[in-house]
Amino acid sequence: CTPDQVINHIKEISETYKDVSYKDFQILAPMYKTYVGIDEINNHLQTIPLNNVLDFGFWDKYGLSNRKLEYLLLLNQNGVVLTAPQDDDEIYFISYNLLENYLSARYLVNKFSDKALLIDEIKSNTMNVDDDGFVRNYYSLEMVGFICGLYGDRYGDELQEIIDCIPHYQDTVAHDYILSFTWRKPQNITKEGFFDIAAKYGDADAIWSTLIINSMKSSHPLNADTLHEWLDHYTIARRDACWTTYINGLDTEESRLYQIVEFYEKGDSFGDFSKDTIRLCLLLFSWLLTSSNRKLRDKASKAMIAILKYNFEFCIYLLEKFNAVNDPYVIERLYGIIFGACTQRQAENKEEYQKLTDYVYQTIFNQDIVYQDILLRDYARLIIERFIFEYGNNKYDVSKIMPPYSSPDIPIVQPEEYRKESTRSGFNRINHSMIPNYSGAPGMYGDFGRYTFQSALDDFENADILNLYHFAMQYIRDVLEYDDELFTQHDCSSMVRFDRGYGGTIERIGKKYQWITFHHILARISDNHNVKRWNGDVRPFSGLWDFFVRDFDPTVNVHSKYSEKPQIQWYLNDISNEFILELSCSIFSSISFLSFKLLLYITS
Repeated sequence: CTPDQVINHIKEISETYKDVSYKDFQILAPMYKTYVGIDEINNHLQTIPLNNVLDFGFWDKYGLSNRKLEYLLLLNQNGVVLTAPQDDDEIYFISYNLLENYLSARYLVNKFSDKALLIDEIKSNTMNVDDDGFVRNYYSLEMVGFICGLYGDRYGDELQEIIDCIPHYQDTVAHDYILSFTWRKPQNITKEGFFDIAAKYGDADAIWSTLIINSMKSSHPLNADTLHEWLDHYTIARRDACWTTYINGLDTEESRLYQIVEFYEKGDSFGDFSKDTIRLCLLLFSWLLTSSNRKLRDKASKAMIAILKYNFEFCIYLLEKFNAVNDPYVIERLYGIIFGACTQRQAENKEEYQKLTDYVYQTIFNQDIVYQDILLRDYARLIIERFIFEYGNNKYDVSKIMPPYSSPDIPIVQPEEYRKESTRSGFNRINHSMIPNYSGAPGMYGDFGRYTFQSALDDFENADILNLYHFAMQYIRDVLEYDDELFTQHDCSSMVRFDRGYGGTIERIGKKYQWITFHHILARISDNHNVKRWNGDVRPFSGLWDFFVRDFDPTVNVHSKYSEKPQIQWYLNDISNEFILELSCSIFSSISFLSFKLLLYITS
């Protein structure tokens, strides 16, 4: 709730009296002018006796002479002002502290148009700064952010000089200063100006909060387009160090962002949002996919599917927008989200789906080396298979979308010692987690190393588990650039857990990199090694269903309403035997031909 919103609320209260002319918050302005004094703001209590309130000249000016107490009661009942007994009198004061600070700041900015005079007034009288830079009127620090913001709105200039003159309190006031960009007029804000201030004061919490709050404002220079531009230029490690560690903690009911994610995840209406607002929302949610907080990441994914099924045209937009992103965790999940939108879309969108399928086919599969992530490949294939299932195939080489694909095998690497001497090390946690249960392994196995990593890779013929362990550790360190200086504080904190069990939803950044590396290795191994069957047979890799790697189902949302069904009906007679045979080695390969026909008949 911003001061402007409170003011609008008071305006609505005032309009209860149809004979009152309301303009620019005039009803409370005289009262507040008495609070702050004619010449200076020096009363941090900002209270006023009832008798003084009743003597205000505006009662006569607005024709309220006979309704003073009635109007005061109205303001009191609506929480705008509060009253309390003091000695034999009754005092009034504004109940909303931020509103007090806002009005004080506006009073000063309106009074002093000269920048030098305003700074001198604030230093000498408002804050009462001594020669050592200490503030004697500590309460006045709360209005510095408002002063800077209002000055910028009015004169198109910044007041960083105020912050710089009180170095002992710089962190506090800089936080409020940066947050002022959430309520300032967009036409008086520039990206360059904001990022200069952000770079100078470096308050990450305020910076990200400002960008998130402004993200869905179409005309705002700091909306999700700017967030995307800024995040996209980072390396994966640098981005995770500043952005991902921040959003990992935004999974509580008190978080406004989390409330929005949950709102859309449940399929609630988008109201009168413009297409551009929806686009910006999807951009913001896409960057939540960097998170190693499974709860937040999964809910954001479901929310995006709920939006895209009504706005299917944005599917290809998102894939193109994030095509070159250097975080496989994002693009991998994004393809899963797009597949979910394909299965849940609420209109046919055949033309859009055709363009999407063409894009996925050309970008992912019609390449010399298919993107080396086992889950991305799986989701991309399913997007195309779903289109063929619905409309038939007259242009795609199905053999290109079916595994195995073409990629180089994992090379033999030189074994190294990865454990560091420091007892508090995020990289040590990665190493402990990654060690397989194998002869020659450098220590006691970790749960991930044995039950996830080794469990899947042992199913491939001639897979050298120890070499894969060493390759994985070096890939995390050298390619993904995991750095203890960036991540140890987060990964060794009490809010993250070693594993995905026991209700722990926030994983280490190192664990995120373990998943990325595992999916990368599995993609390359599956291209170059046959799968060992339980009966001793071997066969080429044909799909993920035997490996328990999928951990997210984009086709289902427990909040979906029963009334929501695809607008297209699929019938058995529309599907030829030739088409079913063509897909026999796909996800349905383990189902017999007749069983598949029966399954289609039942579900149709």
